[in-house]
Amino acid sequence: MPTVDFGTRYLTDPRAFRAEQIVLPNGRLYGEVEESWQWEHIWQPWDSGRYHVMYLELARGMAKTTCAAIAAIQWAMFQNRSEIVFFAGDAEQARIALTIMQGMIRDNPVLANNFEVMRDRIETPLTSTVCRVMSSDAITAFGIGGQAQSLLVVVDEFWVWTNPLLWEAVISSTGKVGSNWRVLILSNAGIHEDSKIAWRVREEARSGKDPAMYFWASDGCIAGWVSDEWKQLQKRLLTPSGYTRLIDNEWARSESSFIEDADWAALEDPDIAPYPADTGQPVIVGIDASKSARRGADTTAVVAVRREGGFLRLVAHKVWEPTGKGGDVDLRATVLEWLKRLNGRYRTVHCLYDPYNLSTLAQIGRESGLTLVECPQTTANQTRFTASLLDSIRAMSLKVYPAPDLRDHVLNVSLVETPRGNRLAKEKGSKKIDAAVALAMAVDGAHLTDVPGQGVW
Repeated sequence: MPTVDFGTRYLTDPRAFRAEQIVLPNGRLYGEVEESWQWEHIWQPWDSGRYHVMYLELARGMAKTTCAAIAAIQWAMFQNRSEIVFFAGDAEQARIALTIMQGMIRDNPVLANNFEVMRDRIETPLTSTVCRVMSSDAITAFGIGGQAQSLLVVVDEFWVWTNPLLWEAVISSTGKVGSNWRVLILSNAGIHEDSKIAWRVREEARSGKDPAMYFWASDGCIAGWVSDEWKQLQKRLLTPSGYTRLIDNEWARSESSFIEDADWAALEDPDIAPYPADTGQPVIVGIDASKSARRGADTTAVVAVRREGGFLRLVAHKVWEPTGKGGDVDLRATVLEWLKRLNGRYRTVHCLYDPYNLSTLAQIGRESGLTLVECPQTTANQTRFTASLLDSIRAMSLKVYPAPDLRDHVLNVSLVETPRGNRLAKEKGSKKIDAAVALAMAVDGAHLTDVPGQGVW
C-alpha cells in the first residue's frame, strides 16, 4: 500500500486532520470527543501558527500527554525535515508520549503506512521527520535541531525542571532552524520554592508582552470526562498542597501540614501499652540521633513497630532531650543501652539508622549482637519514609498507644513537596520532629520487610 498524500485539505484544515485521523486509546476518533475548551484554548492557538512558545498549564486528568502526542503527529505529517523532541522529568515519563503516539499510529492504517515506529523513536519517511525522547537532565539537548529545517520541542511537566542549563539549551537551539520552530509546554501548576525556571517562563508568557508567546491555565480540572467523585477521592488522598496544585491547578508553597490532631487521635488505642509480649514477628526500629547536647539542639529518638495482622503496632519508643550542658550526647549510655534491652525482650530486632551520627555506635552495636542497617537520609529515602508513614496514617493501618511526646513530634511536622516527592520537615527550628522521623523509618522498614525480595535485612 503506497503512502497517502493528504494533499491541501488537511494542510488548510488541521482540525479536520485531528478529527478524522487521530484514534484515541479508547478507540474513538478525536473529533467525536473534542471538548470546547480544547479547541478554544489549545488547538485554535496552535493551528494559527502565530506562537513560537505555547505554555499550557493544565490540571491532572486533562490529557496533557495525549495532547502532546497529537501535536507531534500533526507536526510530523506536515513539516519537512523536522526534528521533534519530547522532554519530561525523566526518560520514562517522556517515553509515555512516544508510546501514545505509537498507539495512535498503529490504530490507524493510514497513519501506520506513513510512519516507521521503533522502540526509541518514530520516523516519518514522507517528510523526513524524526521524533525522539530526552529526559530533563540530558545536557546533550544543546545538540538538538542541528540537522533539521524545523523543530518542535514538547516539554511535559515543566514544573519539575531544576536545571537552568537545560532550558537554555532547548530555547537557544531553536535559532538553528530560522523561524520554523515551536516549543509546546504542558505542565501542572508548580511549587513556588522549587519550580523557579517554570515560574519565570510562565510569567513571561502570561504577561502578553511578546506576541509570539501564548499562555493559558485551566481553572481547575474542567475536563468533562473527569467525575466529581474522582475529584473528591483525590481531595481525601492528596495533601492540601498537592490537591491545590494538581486538581485546582494553582501554584502552591512547598510546606503544608503533615496531619491534623484528629488524624493522630484516630490511631491511638488506650487499650494497648508499650512492650507487648513477643509474638515472633520482627520488631523494626527507626533511629534519629543528634550528638549535640546544647540547649535547643535536636532530640534523639528511637521508635519500634511490628506487624500484627493487617496493622503495624507501636511497640516502644524513647525520646532523649538535649541536656543543655554543651558537649555531645552519650549515645552509648542512651541509645545503645535502650536497643540492647529491647533486643533482650524480642527474638528479632532490626534497626535502621542514619550513619551520619551513628557509624561508630553501629559498629559497637553489631559487636553486641544487634542487627543494624544503614539508611542514609537521602532525598530518595526521605520521600519513601514520608510516603510510608503518611499512607499508614491515612489508611489507619497503624495503631499506637497514647504517647504525648511522640504525638507532639508528629504534629510538629510540615510536609515539604519537592519534584521528587514529599518529605518531612519542621516549620520552626524550636519544634522537634525527630521521633516522627524515627517512626517513619520504622514504618517504612516494616513495609519493606512485608515485600518478598524488598527487605533491607
